[in-house]
Amino acid sequence: MDERLAEPSRGTGDAADLQPVTQEPQAESDTTPSAFSVPISDLPPLSDELILGLLAKESSSRADDAAILEYFNEHPDLAERSAFCKHCYKQIYTYLFVDDNTVGFIRHDMYLELWEGNYLTKTAQVNLTSPF
Repeated sequence: MDERLAEPSRGTGDAADLQPVTQEPQAESDTTPSAFSVPISDLPPLSDELILGLLAKESSSRADDAAILEYFNEHPDLAERSAFCKHCYKQIYTYLFVDDNTVGFIRHDMYLELWEGNYLTKTAQVNLTSPF
């Protein structure tokens, strides 16, 4: 008989050797992000000097200062300003130099992520959210 026509193999045939595969549910920890929280990094926070320096840098990955200032002059409402700022930054990984330090940012849906160093080997990080 041709082996290709035989019944497909079902293992060793000894059902006593089969064990169900189960996985214990993982307990939620402080580092497990939920759908309503901003991921918390275990890295040290980015220094205030680097945060302010990064936010002050001109970049093609965000609206220019003149456009932001113009919008702020026309819209005194803080909620409107916050919504505008949320969309000032593009969802693109951007690297800049601030005082001989490599820093970067990317906009996520609920926060702006800032970091020092290469994204994959960050040395510091902070996630900025809007209070509104």
